[in-house]
Amino acid sequence: MKIFFLLITCFFTTSLFAQTTGSFTDPRDGQQYETIVVGGKKWMRENLRYQTATSYCPNFNKDPKACALGNYYLNTEADKVCPPGWSLPTLEDWQAYIDELVQLQLIHKDSMKTVVGPSPHFSTLVEMGSFNILKDTLLRFKPVGWVQGNKVDNKKSTSIWVNNLQTNDNKYHIHLALQRYVIHTHEHHVIDKPRKIRKFTIRCVCSLNQEKS
Repeated sequence: MKIFFLLITCFFTTSLFAQTTGSFTDPRDGQQYETIVVGGKKWMRENLRYQTATSYCPNFNKDPKACALGNYYLNTEADKVCPPGWSLPTLEDWQAYIDELVQLQLIHKDSMKTVVGPSPHFSTLVEMGSFNILKDTLLRFKPVGWVQGNKVDNKKSTSIWVNNLQTNDNKYHIHLALQRYVIHTHEHHVIDKPRKIRKFTIRCVCSLNQEKS
């Protein structure tokens, strides 16, 4: 019944009130998140803060405010940790977000350059001209880096897990840094280095056309 209620809540918040922005309270821990409709999906404008047995946040039990900018998660839990009715964004969701930035003329399409690398990773590098995605006012990404082992690293960028619906590969992620981002998958420091496994942040999305039942 709880999942059913949350699905309805997400659906009606958008359809009845047609709000571009809003808020959502995670019933699991009472954490509240700002939301925005971008690219046909409702996105959290903040990184997920839900605590799991393997997520990373320094001093979580001593000072929950230490996690104000979000928790960091393993790839193995990334697709399971969003609240009921919410999910990990797909590559298609991400592209719809970028397309909306172009439509809003925040990114000039003629300034974008995409380079696709060789297999097996097929890394996609997208340069966005003068647009700084870490200062985007829609999804409000922050340079919070990633966790490697038990330490936050690469603090001038940020990385999020995404879902590739075309494969069963749960290692896809996006690195965001200044005027560019990289989408790829790899085993290095994701599953092959037990003592230096990387954990990334998570943004959850909610569909606007979910059924009522």
